[in-house]
Amino acid sequence: MHRRYGLRYALPLYLATGFVAWSRYDAGAHRPLDLVVRIAIGIGASMVITTLWEREVVIAPLALEGGLGALVAVRF
Repeated sequence: MHRRYGLRYALPLYLATGFVAWSRYDAGAHRPLDLVVRIAIGIGASMVITTLWEREVVIAPLALEGGLGALVAVRF
């Protein structure tokens, strides 16, 4: 989310993830090293898998029989 859409959309997810990580640590289900390794795996996987959001819009005029038109193409 952060890489593609920015911090504004990623911040609530970071907070939720941090809460879950803390609760797992507090419950004794994970040690600090477990949390660090899981964070590193999550960040690394997102950097490898996620592509940046690039919206490309093309608007081109068209000459049609009996009039004019426009072609609009959006790649996302």
